[in-house]
Formats: sequence, C-alpha cells, structure tokens
Amino acid sequence: MGLVSEIQPERDVINKDGEDFAFTSRALAAAVVTQLFSYMIGKGIQYGYVSTGQTFVFLYIPDDPTIVYYYVSVPNLDVLDDDETRLHRTAVAQVFAFVLQSLRVEPPPQSWHDAAAGLDTWAVEFDDVLSRIPETVRKGKKPRASPFKAQRWRGFKRSPIRTRSSCQQPDIQSSPRDDSDDEAAPPSPTADRSTRSGKKPAISGSDSSGRRGQRGERGRQQGGVGGQRRIQDRPYCTHQCLFGLAYGTLTQRGSLHLLRDQLAKERGPGAECIPLYLSGSVGALFKVRLAAYGYTLVAKGVERPNVKRLQHEKKIYDHLRSIQGKYVPVCLGLTDLFLPYYYNSGVFKHLLLLSWAGRPLLERVGQISEAPVVDAVSRAFTSLHRLQVLHGDAEARNITYDKGPMIVDLERAKLGFAHEIGDLHEYVRQAIRARVVVRTAGKAARFRRPGRS
Repeated sequence: MGLVSEIQPERDVINKDGEDFAFTSRALAAAVVTQLFSYMIGKGIQYGYVSTGQTFVFLYIPDDPTIVYYYVSVPNLDVLDDDETRLHRTAVAQVFAFVLQSLRVEPPPQSWHDAAAGLDTWAVEFDDVLSRIPETVRKGKKPRASPFKAQRWRGFKRSPIRTRSSCQQPDIQSSPRDDSDDEAAPPSPTADRSTRSGKKPAISGSDSSGRRGQRGERGRQQGGVGGQRRIQDRPYCTHQCLFGLAYGTLTQRGSLHLLRDQLAKERGPGAECIPLYLSGSVGALFKVRLAAYGYTLVAKGVERPNVKRLQHEKKIYDHLRSIQGKYVPVCLGLTDLFLPYYYNSGVFKHLLLLSWAGRPLLERVGQISEAPVVDAVSRAFTSLHRLQVLHGDAEARNITYDKGPMIVDLERAKLGFAHEIGDLHEYVRQAIRARVVVRTAGKAARFRRPGRS
C-alpha cells in the first residue's frame, strides 16, 4: 500500500502528521527505503532489496543519486500457473537475477559521490515510525484489499527454460512488442534491458548520498576516448622508474601537485584513480596514474583521523630510502586532496604514494620455493633492523611478493635498535607450511607467531 505511487519524503512524509492507514503505510515504506538507500549510498552499492518473507522491494539508484527506483514483487501472487514465465517470477529467480545484475555494474565515479554528499539527511528509524502508528490502525480487524496487482510480462526475449535434454535446437521467436504498452516490458530484476520501460516510480532521496550505473554503459565510457587504455589494464611502473621520479630531476613536489589537481578535476567515468579493494586497519589502496607523465602507481589512502599515522609512515619510508625498491616500496610522498575520494563508506582525504609491492606473500604459496623465501624475508627484516627500524607488526599479512618479498604497512614502525627477528625464520616457515596444508586439506587455519598465546 505504501509504495503504490511515487514518494517524495520531504513533501509527503517528513514532519507530516496523519493517522489513517494510507499515510502510515507510506511513512513506513519511506522509512524502510530510506534506511536501505542510506546504506547503499555509503557503501557505493546501486542495487539492494528488502524482504519481509512474502514481499520483495528491489531498489536501484541511478546516475542521479537523489532518486531511487523501486519494484515490488510478491512471488505468491506473481507466479501464475498459466504464465510461461512463471519460473522467472519465483523468489529465487528474482533474487538470483537481481544479484547477477548488481555484479555487472562498475563502481560509480567520484562525481556521483560528490553529488550525493550534498543530499540532506532524514534521521529516522523504522521502529520509531511504527511506534507512532495507533494500535487501532496497525491491528485493525477489518481486512483491507491489497492494491498489488501482478503484471503480465509480454515480449519476453529470454531463451525458454529447458527442463529436459533435447537434440533438436529450440525454435525461438520473439513476439512483437507494442512500445506504447507499459506492460510490454517486464519491470522486475529479470527484465530484458532492451525491453524495459523507462517509466518507473521513484522515491526521492533527500536524505543521504548515492552511486551509479551499469557495466555495459559505464564500461564503454571507461574504455577511454579514441581507444585509450583503461587504468585497470595499465601495468604498474617499476620500482626503479618511480625511484627516479621520487629522487630524480622531476621534482617530487611538482608531481604531487599535478596529481592533486588531476584528482580534483577528473571525477567522472574514466578517472585515473580506482580502488584496489585491498584494505588494512587504517587505510585502503588505490591504483593511480599521473596522466601528465604516464606513471602508474599505488596510493594508500586514509581518513582524517588516521592522517598522523600516515605521516609517521612517510617518515619511516624516508628513513629507509636506501632500501626502497628492494625491501620496501618506493615512497613518492604524501598529498592532501582538494576533494575527498569515496570508497566503502570511507572518505579519504590523504594519500601516500608508493610503488606496487606485489600480492600478499601467502597467496604465492605453491608458486615459490619455501627456503629461498624464508631467507629473503629474513634479509628484508635484517635490512630494516640495520637501519634501526622496528616494524612493530612483523606478520605474514604485512609481507608481499612480486619478484621478491617486500615489507609493507609501516605505520606502526619505530625508530631505534630492534631485535624482532629472533623467531621470524621459524614463523615465516610455519606460516608457509600451514598455508600449504590449508590449501591441500581445504580447511581454514589461524597463524600465530611462535611463543604467542
């Protein structure tokens, strides 16, 4: 009942009073959708759904983050015996198709987040709205007729579901479609994009921030103008190359200013900065390309509360300049962004620029020999100790491997003489061997350093 038509919360619900069933059901629906909308915005998720067990409300946030489209599905009423698409309309099929569709989308650009950051918020809890509804309205004895009406899908262009094998190819013919008929296109998650109607009801989101679009559409845009390579497809610069940038004739400060300007201007699809979906306790990694010179590198981003830890890490890298590119990544400096980068509910304002150090060491088990790796890791930590640096978190998760092992995540490191290498040989050896056992047996394991409880 609450989603029978378009809702604009500020106009229809917020700070409005009403005790009739139509108003209260609309207020409840708006509260539920708003809560999920807010979560989707923060996480950068364009697709989401609410389920009561009998009813599904599928949500989609388009390029304009002030709007969320919804589609209501009641599988018990949607599935009709005489409908050739009845299997597509079951709850399992609807959710499965919806998940597949959501997996196809590219992350929205930063311009989408910029627009979403300007949205107002509506401080609302579903339970609070429910508690304000008079009990006589909530538990009325008189049954109300549901306004929900299952829609027939016509012009369905999917291949028919085959329930038994056949040597003969099915004869698939698409029925003609009348574009003037709103019911000609299935509006549900399983709808064919080529036949979906653009006229959807919308709930106006004047309460949070949002994301955008489809892999097919945005993927083409990110493919670059004139066949330009996407940043996803570009290789990282070598340590030697970036060491020359950091300490060579091209000034580091000038490069940082160029990158900061670039990231402030390039906010749309195809921008030369993408998340790597690798996060630690205080930051997340991004792949960045300095377009002016073509350098491709890694940026470790943190939010404002962790900026001092990033500054400390930069200080440690500066101290380790003599082994940068050999045992630790090359560090090109720290930059404060004009505009934040949004990722996974985080607002990143500070970037530490580094060379690519490889994948986690334990992901390379089976590809590298154990003894040489253990010795190489020991040499790496010995090099840190000779420079009077104590890592502070010498765990396998902070060791990566490309052409050789590298030590990363130095935000806990301390300057001063250190002797943490005592049991490191055995720890790394145990971790690698345990990882091999895990992969062989298919079981999970938790690794502890020797001597730790």
